[in-house]
Amino acid sequence: VTQVVGEFHKSITQLAESGRFPQEVLDNMVFETPIHSIDLVRTIAGSSDVAEVHSIVRRSVSIYKDVHAALILFENGCVAQITANYTTDARLQRYEIHGQDISAYIEGITEATICADGRRHQLRNEGLENDTTLQARFFMDCLRGNRPVGPPAANLDEAIKTMELAEAILTGLRD
Repeated sequence: VTQVVGEFHKSITQLAESGRFPQEVLDNMVFETPIHSIDLVRTIAGSSDVAEVHSIVRRSVSIYKDVHAALILFENGCVAQITANYTTDARLQRYEIHGQDISAYIEGITEATICADGRRHQLRNEGLENDTTLQARFFMDCLRGNRPVGPPAANLDEAIKTMELAEAILTGLRD
């Protein structure tokens, strides 16, 4: 994998109006849902340590941080772009994974286009349970089986590295 793009977008307007989150959380939503995209990007990049982070975070149309863009270089040479935008009207999760002579374009967890061998291959997974249900089931299975949480989920060490990357992205706050 040479390059990864991870995107997670939601509406800060809808989240603020819902009353579900206190202001401190609304101003740091990158730690909420986009944390899963950051974690997945790290995993796809081989869970390599981060060498550089260049980011811009802004309060664009809201009193809360609503635009997050980061360019990350991992120690293994993989380059990643992470975008979390809250100025939108809808939830969107999307990924790109690029390697030598192959690319994958993934929409959510149910659709993908693979470009390889001069052709496009469409993949669809109809009827897949939502990712929150799958995550909860995996976690409960680990507890029931008395086994540590590990791949495909992040263990505690990897979760800490993901949180550290999210914090590094936030250091790019512009007034």
